[in-house]
Amino acid sequence: MTHEEYKEMLAEHALGALDAGEARALESHLATCADCRAELAQWLDTSAALAYSAPRVEPPPALRSRLLESIRTTQAKSIDDATQRRSVAVEESASQTTPAATNVVKMPERARTRWSTMQQFGALAASLAFVAFSISLIMLWNRNRAMQAEMVRLNRDLQTTQEQLNREQEISKMFTAPDTRLATLTGTEMAPRAHARLAYNKSGAAMMIADELPPAPAGKDYQIWFIAEGKPVPGGVFKPDAKGHVEMHDQVPAHARGATAFAITLEPQGGTAAPTGEKYLLGAASS
Repeated sequence: MTHEEYKEMLAEHALGALDAGEARALESHLATCADCRAELAQWLDTSAALAYSAPRVEPPPALRSRLLESIRTTQAKSIDDATQRRSVAVEESASQTTPAATNVVKMPERARTRWSTMQQFGALAASLAFVAFSISLIMLWNRNRAMQAEMVRLNRDLQTTQEQLNREQEISKMFTAPDTRLATLTGTEMAPRAHARLAYNKSGAAMMIADELPPAPAGKDYQIWFIAEGKPVPGGVFKPDAKGHVEMHDQVPAHARGATAFAITLEPQGGTAAPTGEKYLLGAASS
């Protein structure tokens, strides 16, 4: 191989594109040729400069495994194709050999395509630019997905906040209306820490807010009672949440809107027409 042919291999060597045999041959030449060593150093510097000029991005973890798998697949296919081409060439050469010819089959030489220096430099730059562009697109896509998820979360939080504000406004309006009567209920020995506030108006609309009630056992509900002229009138049933809190809306029957006392008992699920269970909260109407 001539000196010029070795020079043509320098750029490919800097890119790691030579096969093992070519690389060994070039290394042997480099050991005796100062000019080629100097030119190879320039190619290595150029390759490094192009690599560092690409934008610094952080690819997703899955990208590396996909790239490695693609490289392994491509290499395996290239090896299979090269093996098949050589086998075909050997068969064709053997079939064309006459009986008088030698038994030695000459392996076909692989044609080499040499690029000019500018072509090699351009190919390297284009490859690095394409990789940087692809990674940038992946990063942009990931950021877009993160922004969409954040928008969904913010919208959900805004909806929750709006619902809470509407509920607080409703409670405030009910408990501060001029025609509203109020009652404070305190816990009995069954639930000493329990307490509740009850608001109801002339039209019979009622709202009760209770806290620190014990959980209702299976098959049981709490029920409110409106006591008018000493007779309990059944109201709605409810279950507190895990913290013992409940916000209940109810409608006071017309004949119980003059109630002067109120009670909360624990009754069979669905409620009863008359109280049968223990009293948990008791209170009287405000004057």
